This record gives sequence, structure tokens and C-alpha cells, in this order.
Amino acid sequence: MSRSRPIILGSIEILDTELRSRCLDLFEAFRTEGTTDRLDTVLTEGTRVLENRIRAVAQLQADCFGLDLAKAAFGGATPALRVSEVAAEQDAAHLLYRGVFGFIRNQVHHKLVGELRPERVLQILGMIDYLLFVAEGARRMQGGSVQGTT
Repeated sequence: MSRSRPIILGSIEILDTELRSRCLDLFEAFRTEGTTDRLDTVLTEGTRVLENRIRAVAQLQADCFGLDLAKAAFGGATPALRVSEVAAEQDAAHLLYRGVFGFIRNQVHHKLVGELRPERVLQILGMIDYLLFVAEGARRMQGGSVQGTT
């Protein structure tokens, strides 16, 4: 099965200002230089922005990260952040963040990944942008009660 050549835009519509400023310049520099083996750095930075933001919104400690952060923020009976009143949707959100941390973040944080396809890196940045949006829109919970919206 042949694949069509991917179209890479000169920019991607990343709405989150911090994610845009910390990642797109790196992406463009590595793509222009042809150093696609450095694109893992872009994903490292993007997932670091995601972790930092979740900690801030959920008001969690700095030593809470990765899978533990996903669980504290979105998992269990009393998550720090509520994204849905539907239990299955809240659980799915927890699993989504857990998957990003466990599958995407851990690969680029714990080893040099090597050459990555630029179009896939942009897709992941777009997903991180969406996850930032969801976390920012979540209701912060304290002891099972709503503490306001963020």
C-alpha cells in the first residue's frame, strides 16, 4: 500500500501560547536543518509543558509527575480535576492522559528516540494542545467538592 506524501504546513495552529512558544521554533529549526533525530526534544518540551500545566491547574506538588500526575489529576473517585460528570468519560480522560505520559512522554524523556517523522511530531503537538485545553477547562475539586472552574 503506497502512502501519499504528507503535507507539512509552514506552521500548525497551536492555540496554547506557551506550547507554541516553547515548541514550534524548535520544530522549525530541526526540520529546516534536517536534524529530524532531534525532534524528540520538541516532544520532551511539549510534554513538560503539559505536566507543568496540569500540576498548576490541579494545584499538585512539583514532585507529582507522569503516571502519578495523571492519576492524581484525573483518576479515582476524587480526582483533582473533573472533566466530566459521566464516570466512564472521566475514567477515559484519565486513561488518555496516562497514555500520553506512559507512551509518548516516557519514550522521549528516558532515551534518545532517533529520527522522527515531522508530520507525526506536529500531530502529537496538536494532541498536547488539545489536552492542555481540556485540563484548563476542568473543574478543580477539593475533597470531592467543586472549587471553581479554571
